[in-house]
Amino acid sequence: MSTDSSALSEATEKSYGADIFVTVGTDHHPFDRLVAWADAWARDHPQARVIVQYGHGTAPDTAQGMVSLPAAGIRARMTAADVVITQGGPGGIIDCRATGRLPIVVPRRHDLGEHVDDHQVAFATHMAEVGRIALATDEATFRQLLDRALSDPDAFRVEPENSPTASTVAAIDAEINRIARRRRR
Repeated sequence: MSTDSSALSEATEKSYGADIFVTVGTDHHPFDRLVAWADAWARDHPQARVIVQYGHGTAPDTAQGMVSLPAAGIRARMTAADVVITQGGPGGIIDCRATGRLPIVVPRRHDLGEHVDDHQVAFATHMAEVGRIALATDEATFRQLLDRALSDPDAFRVEPENSPTASTVAAIDAEINRIARRRRR
């Protein structure tokens, strides 16, 4: 059920049970495996509000879906959600932890055509080993972690961390604008 992000109004958010936000990030490879897992969970939990940012993949059937959101929109959804599920890229993990959430992470896999290599698998495995994420590499674990996050929310809260992402994006934007102004002269 794909929807425009503007249709997901703040007024309707609290009329649902749990608020789950799933993001596949910005990579151009489809990540239909994560979308399908989230959609199946949403089908089994109709009282929950599941929003999936699905990128270049297939839109969910049951969960609310959006192709993309600006970075600020992603962070706002992460902040508002009871549970955040993200792909295994460092940016998504850092942004999630900056909002005070321990992310459930499903790394993209090369053998499934979800990325160019398995760097997300290696990175997410390391991050799980040091306790920075909850790692789901199969659907059963994904469901267990999601159910646990809802039944024990404190276990999925972390001290919000300063994220360099926003300041880095602002610095890059300022530099691009500086260069563009210089070229126009």
